[in-house]
Amino acid sequence: MSKTIIAVGAFILGTCCGFMLNNRVPIVAASAPLNSQASDSRPRRSIFHGGGVANAGTGVSIVGAIPSFIPLETTPIFEDFTFSNVGQPLDGLDCRGCKFNDATLRYSGGAYNLENAKFSGTTRLVLDGAAANTLAFLKFLNGLSMGIPPASLPPNKPIKRKAIAKKPIPKIDFTAPFIGPK
Repeated sequence: MSKTIIAVGAFILGTCCGFMLNNRVPIVAASAPLNSQASDSRPRRSIFHGGGVANAGTGVSIVGAIPSFIPLETTPIFEDFTFSNVGQPLDGLDCRGCKFNDATLRYSGGAYNLENAKFSGTTRLVLDGAAANTLAFLKFLNGLSMGIPPASLPPNKPIKRKAIAKKPIPKIDFTAPFIGPK
């Protein structure tokens, strides 16, 4: 008798739970956004209007806004490599005794080290990310000092420059000023 009572009780409890879950699942699965902003996957931004900062020392600091990079001490070292007619990212490159001939160097703001490097032919530079932002800001400062409003650069497009070596330049040592912890 007690087994029958337990079985019937478990059946009733299971049925009740099933009804409760069935009634909630379609509501969750079929729910539409309450407004058009709810479908936007971007986080909502704060807006600060008016006010200001004076004599505070550091001004306004935005957490996570400063880009970071991988320290050179964690990247491989390339010795006596030749880069000819290729696109080569500079970020993280620790190159010693390398030769660059008609190379396109891509740079986004990370650490690099060129030790005893040799350049010949046409060297192209493509700046992306933080490096492009830095160059754009330097142009902005130059415009301010000259009293000329600088033109804005197109957003999310790399900046391209090139230099032609009149003659091969031997033994160039050039390292990024911030290469990681020492």
